[in-house]
Amino acid sequence: MGSPTLQPEMGSEGLGPLLDKDEMEMAHQYFLEDLQEKLRTSLKNAVKLELEEVWQKEKEPEILNDYYHSDMHITVCELIHGYVKNSREIGLEQEVVSTCTEELKHFSKQ
Repeated sequence: MGSPTLQPEMGSEGLGPLLDKDEMEMAHQYFLEDLQEKLRTSLKNAVKLELEEVWQKEKEPEILNDYYHSDMHITVCELIHGYVKNSREIGLEQEVVSTCTEELKHFSKQ
């Protein structure tokens, strides 16, 4: 692809957008819905793992500064950070932050 002999034929200046505005909006909406479902599933799996590794084994939870401690918050932050970081490449960072925030509202009520 980097060959100079191909450069004149590979020009992308005259191509324009590959998807029209409506198709792009539909793709973005699908992406956000899929992300929300993946986040919901990942959060449920994190809770399930916590239950299996700590509570069902009747293991004493770690105590820090007289409070029970769990690494669940680290898992949640890493998930969201990954989604937001990846969304920057397609220009949906704000929408992804909003989607994650909405999903966390539901998660915190569980």
